[in-house]
Amino acid sequence: MRISDDQHWIEHIAESDVKDNQRLAESYKQHPLRLVAVVVADIFMDTDIDNLARSLDWRLKAPGYDQRKHRAQVRDMLRRARLKAGGREVHSAIHFVRPGDGRKYLGGAHEIQLPRGVERVGLVLDQFAPGMLMAALVVGAGPDLAASVFERHHPSPIQRSSSGISWEVVETAKMRDLEAQLRESAAIDLLPGGAGLLRDRRFPLGTVVVWTGDHFPSDDDIGARDVTRVLGIEAWQWWEADGRRFYSGAPVARRYGEGNSIILVQRAQEPERKEFGTRESEMRFHLEQELPYWLPLLLLGESAVLLREEAGGLRESLARRANAPLGRIWPFGLGTLVAGLSEIQYRLERLRQAVNMDGAHRGFQQFPMMVLGRRDRFADPPSRPRRTIVQRVARWLNSAIAEPGPAPEPQNLRQSWLESLDLVTRTALHEVRLSFERARLLSDIRSTNVLLGLTTVLAFLTLLLVWRNAH
Repeated sequence: MRISDDQHWIEHIAESDVKDNQRLAESYKQHPLRLVAVVVADIFMDTDIDNLARSLDWRLKAPGYDQRKHRAQVRDMLRRARLKAGGREVHSAIHFVRPGDGRKYLGGAHEIQLPRGVERVGLVLDQFAPGMLMAALVVGAGPDLAASVFERHHPSPIQRSSSGISWEVVETAKMRDLEAQLRESAAIDLLPGGAGLLRDRRFPLGTVVVWTGDHFPSDDDIGARDVTRVLGIEAWQWWEADGRRFYSGAPVARRYGEGNSIILVQRAQEPERKEFGTRESEMRFHLEQELPYWLPLLLLGESAVLLREEAGGLRESLARRANAPLGRIWPFGLGTLVAGLSEIQYRLERLRQAVNMDGAHRGFQQFPMMVLGRRDRFADPPSRPRRTIVQRVARWLNSAIAEPGPAPEPQNLRQSWLESLDLVTRTALHEVRLSFERARLLSDIRSTNVLLGLTTVLAFLTLLLVWRNAH
């Protein structure tokens, strides 16, 4: 009976998949979005900069004057960054193309193996704080990537278990397909894998997916919601500026809400620039110029969350060692935990230093103004209790006598990320200090117990020698 019921549901799901794929394809035709770039970035500090320098140096060995100049400039910039010398320094984007395509560009270009569908990659280097450097890859993939995913038929993922069958919706299957293609586009061997604050979490935590369209999707439109769900965008809230919206979320099927996305409105009345082949390439050019203004702050916020998770993991490891049967006397392993806590504390303090968290004027003053917008701002205001005539008159008199105050500033993306970074780093540092205090007490207890044990052994041996001499 169970087999026949499962077969019935599988046939029913297969029939509904056809309708869902058609509905999603129609939704994309109404609200098309073209891919501009996939930005993958990480922050390197101290010895990690050496790993980045070695990874980039042999990639910049292409012949030609411009290529040799890029290599020398990158060497000098990374050397100054390692020495924590000088102020802020930004290197213009260095472009990499497929083997054999370097001659197509004026002055040549660096040639490397690129993943399938990637046309060009721009590398942006920004030393935004002493000893801290951001390396960002602006990956130019096929602009019709989303269109190909929406046009393709995707069956619902079905899994069998002892309790029956389970399945996911077609939107999840399309998101997983899109995620796989974006991961392949982002897997470019330019940034070292074992270095950086994000490391293996660069996709999606250090990734910003940039789309463009004729208009912004509305959460009131069912078709627009179909598109944003597949793209992994949390469309109920956004940060808006002139011609762009910044959203949380990227196409990651199993961890919804990680990463970030940007939608740029493509204005039809703007003339085409002759020096750019497509509108997407022009947008990528401007994107490479503006990344140093805002992307390092986002990466610092994501890195702080990861460091807090690492601090929590070390705290749990310390608790297990303290509560182990021999935890009070076992002398080994505690030094490794203390060294790990010290490294996390150092990195957290450096993150706060990078944004001048404890100073009068916090950093990233050139961060673009992007104000908060959400769907519920158009909802009806909440009902208020009805005031009496005396209360209304008193309220009017107070407002008439009081001096007009400045208008409240709208909540903006920079301030929101700074507040989040402040909260995360403070809680993480508090966690580290508590772990340090526990490790110190545990070390004192272990040392005392070991000394007591050694004293007891020496006393026993002394008594044994005295007894043998007496007999």
